[in-house]
Amino acid sequence: MNSFRDFEKSLCILRDRACINMLDPDQASGANGILCYGYVDHVAGLTFEGLALVSCVDDDYTIVLDNKEIGMKIRADEEKVRNAVPVSNKALLARYADRIEILDIYYEDTEVVNARAMTELDPFRHPQYPDDLFVFFLAQDKHYEQMWVRCGKYLFDADGIKVFTGTLLNEPNRDMGIHDGDEVKVGVFHTDAGPVCAWCDI
Repeated sequence: MNSFRDFEKSLCILRDRACINMLDPDQASGANGILCYGYVDHVAGLTFEGLALVSCVDDDYTIVLDNKEIGMKIRADEEKVRNAVPVSNKALLARYADRIEILDIYYEDTEVVNARAMTELDPFRHPQYPDDLFVFFLAQDKHYEQMWVRCGKYLFDADGIKVFTGTLLNEPNRDMGIHDGDEVKVGVFHTDAGPVCAWCDI
C-alpha cells in the first residue's frame, strides 16, 4: 500500500474522473488522468496539486491539457491514494519548476519538517494526515486512552526516547488535566512488544 512518502515532493498520476471533469467539463481532451505534485499541508494533510491532464495508455502517458490557469488542490483520501501512481520524470519536474517551488516554499514548515522525516513515527501516523500521530495517554485513574496529536517540533533524544511537541486534537474522555488544543509532549518508547508513541513529561 502506498504511503505519503511515495507522493510527498514527487509527481504522480491520479485517476479520478470527478476531478478530471472539473478541469475539462466538456471532456474534449480525452484525458483519463491528472498529473499531480504531492505535498503535505500540516493541517489539511496529503494534497495533490493538479498540474496537467494526461492520457494514459498502459504504462505510458501523454500531456493533453496543461493546467496553467487553474490551481486545483486535491485532498487525498484512501481511494485517491490507491488510484495514484508515482512517476519519475525530470523533464516534467523542470517544466513545472516554478509552481513546484512555490508549493515547496509555502508548505515547508521548518518546525515540523524534522519530525515528518523520521520514519520511527510512521507506524503511528494517520495515512492521509501524516503529521497526526495516534498517541497513548495515561489518565489519572491509570486507564489508557488513545488520541490524535498533531506533531510539531522535534525537541531532543533522551536516552533513546525521541521527544516532540504536539497539539492535542481530541477532548479526553477521562480526567487527564489536558484538553483539546493543548500543547503536549509525546515520545517514541521502545518496548519488548515494539515501539510505542505515548504522552511523556520528559
